[in-house]
Amino acid sequence: YDSHSVSFGYEKDGELIASLRIVCDSNLGLPSEKYCPEIKTIKSNYTTVEGSRTVILPEFQGSSGILVQLLMACRQFSYINGIDNVIYCSERPIYEMYEKSFAKQKLIRENVKYGDVEVPLVLASWKPESMYPSFEKMYNRFETRN
Repeated sequence: YDSHSVSFGYEKDGELIASLRIVCDSNLGLPSEKYCPEIKTIKSNYTTVEGSRTVILPEFQGSSGILVQLLMACRQFSYINGIDNVIYCSERPIYEMYEKSFAKQKLIRENVKYGDVEVPLVLASWKPESMYPSFEKMYNRFETRN
C-alpha cells in the first residue's frame, strides 16, 4: 500500500518521534477490507481513506500535542483531497479516547482480527467535519506555543 499512502511525521529537535500513515483507496482496496468486507459498502457511500500505523515513541506517549498535530494533519489532508470518511482499527481504549476528546466516531465492528495483531481491535470511522470545537481550540493553543 506504500505507493497509495501518505505519511505525516512529527519531529522534535530534528528527530522523528511520531508518524501517521493514511492509505488512499486504490485497485488494492484498503488494508482493513481483508478483515471487514462491510468496508466495500462504506466506500460506495463515502470517499474513504484508512488511517494506519500511528506510532509515537514510548517516551513521548501521553503528550497530547503530538497526537493533536497528527490528527489535524489527517483532517487537513482530508479537506484538501475531498475525503469525507476516515476508517481505522485500534484497541478499544484508543477508540474511546478519540470518541471522548477528538471527534464523533462511528463504531463499525468489534473484535476485529487484523493481520498478525494479537489483541482484538475495533473498526471505527470519523468524518473530518465532525471534529469537536474543544479539540480545535486545543490545536490552536498548541500551534501558538510552537
